[in-house]
Amino acid sequence: MRKELFNSLSFRLFSSILSVIVFGAIAAILTVLISSKQRLMVDLRKDAKQFYETFNLDLKRVSQKNLQIASYYATLPIVKKAYYAPNDEAGRAILRRHLLPMIYETTKLNNINFEKYHIHFHRPPAVSFWRSWKRGKKEGGDDLRGFRFTILDVYKSAKPIQGIEVGHMGIVIRGIAPIMDRDSMIGSVEHLIQFDDLIEFLVLKDNQNVAAFLTNDISKIAWKLNSDKKIGDFSFFKSAKPFDDIIDAEYLEKGLIQPDLFMKDNNAIFTFPLKDYTGQTIGVLCYINDFSEFQKYNTKIQISIIVGIIIFTIIMFGVLYFFTKKNFIKRFNFLYRSINEIAEGNLLRAINMKGSDEIAKMGNAMDKMRSNLQNVITKIYDVADDIGKAGTVLDESAHHLSDLASRQATSSEEVSASVEELTSNFNKITENSRDVNTQIDKSVVSIKESNRVSEETHKSMATIVDRINIINDISFQTNILALNAAVEAARAGKYGKGFAVVASEVRKLAERSKIASDEINTLSNAGLLLSKQADEQLNLIVEQINSITLIVEEITSSRVEQNSAAVLINEEMTNLSQLSQKNAAIADNLSESSTELRRKYQLLIDSVAFFKRNSS
Repeated sequence: MRKELFNSLSFRLFSSILSVIVFGAIAAILTVLISSKQRLMVDLRKDAKQFYETFNLDLKRVSQKNLQIASYYATLPIVKKAYYAPNDEAGRAILRRHLLPMIYETTKLNNINFEKYHIHFHRPPAVSFWRSWKRGKKEGGDDLRGFRFTILDVYKSAKPIQGIEVGHMGIVIRGIAPIMDRDSMIGSVEHLIQFDDLIEFLVLKDNQNVAAFLTNDISKIAWKLNSDKKIGDFSFFKSAKPFDDIIDAEYLEKGLIQPDLFMKDNNAIFTFPLKDYTGQTIGVLCYINDFSEFQKYNTKIQISIIVGIIIFTIIMFGVLYFFTKKNFIKRFNFLYRSINEIAEGNLLRAINMKGSDEIAKMGNAMDKMRSNLQNVITKIYDVADDIGKAGTVLDESAHHLSDLASRQATSSEEVSASVEELTSNFNKITENSRDVNTQIDKSVVSIKESNRVSEETHKSMATIVDRINIINDISFQTNILALNAAVEAARAGKYGKGFAVVASEVRKLAERSKIASDEINTLSNAGLLLSKQADEQLNLIVEQINSITLIVEEITSSRVEQNSAAVLINEEMTNLSQLSQKNAAIADNLSESSTELRRKYQLLIDSVAFFKRNSS
């Protein structure tokens, strides 16, 4: 019973809701605590930053004010007169007589303590000339070169200087101006305020405090300080209020490098580097903020918020429990019973759930699934009947297909044998065509050789004709010479008779040569004409033989292609025979499959019989 309770949907749902609420409450509480701490740190840092900026502004303002006062005294004619006095005592007397009334009047008007209004004149390079707040031997005359570097820097540069410098009494805020007479510097004057006074004048709350520490190396210059309180490598200088031992040497060492924040005993300790007029770090300024009261107040607020979160969590759990039980658990139980009936095979009972929420949608989807499942089962019955009928038809068709495949295989084998015989005949015709082509090629070569001989004969006959023409020309010229010789012999009379006889014989020979050359020329021309006709006939025979050769080659090529086609037909017929055998095997398998299909049909009918459905 307990196990069923733990596994029930209501228990899981309530536990999930409770877990979410508890985790949300824890997250809210942690958020409050973390945000409160973060807000505290932000406020503390903001407060420290504001203090540091205000402190630097006050320090800058005091330094500028000191320099203004010093610059004012540096321009007074009476001051220059005192520097040109016969001796220092006479000069101090001039300053005392003329400046002390002015200082008294100034401090009275500005409500300033006369003892804290310090004007100090120096002679070059760094010798005290007159201190307004001292009397007797302490008024001046002492050498300051060993530790008063501000005076030396003013002397070297002849330019004013302002800022912090450590002296015998500690940290001092100074403003030093050179006293110039024309282009030469005759001395310097400074107005100074103790750093202690600046700390005392700070406006601090009850939970705030400020303390200054010097490094031990710097504190050796302030030998009159006599600080007994030392923390590590630091000496305590001044604080606005007394404070407990909450500052460690580690804080001061880190604060010497850069501003830093430390937490100790409900105190936020901010450390800042303290630098002199040259930018050299001489110590550390600590700003202490005691936030214990704020912590108490903040703790009360946190407790109130946490209690409120817990109460809200309890109320929300009760409301969600009542709402969940009423709107979810009952409807889930109804949905469970409906789904269980479907699982048992009852598809007749509809699932009717009202509403438009997710549970109602799920119930409607389940009802749609039930209806679709019922339709599917009905279709399965119908399809199963069709499959049973188709299985019978398929079995008959398989037997018929097997017979046809066997017959097709036998016919394919007979066609393949005929194609092989046809291929053999094609091969014989192709070989005969190749032999004819070879004989024709040889005849073409012989005819071309005869043609070549005929062409050479034609060329020789043409040469003979040319030579006979030359002989004919020579006979003609010989005849003319014989005529000329006969004429000359007639002129010679009896002395030329013998020469006339010779000329007459030469003439007869020339005429006979001409007649013979003409006959030979006629025969040569006839032979040349016959040679040309024979050459043309041989060329015509070569062209006709070439045409016959092309036709024989085309016949041979066609026989080769027919042979290839016959080979392909033979291969395809072989493949067709193999396919016919495979079809016969497939037909046998198809027959076996149809038998198995009828068995599966009966198994499917038995399986869907589990579901109850409408008879329609």
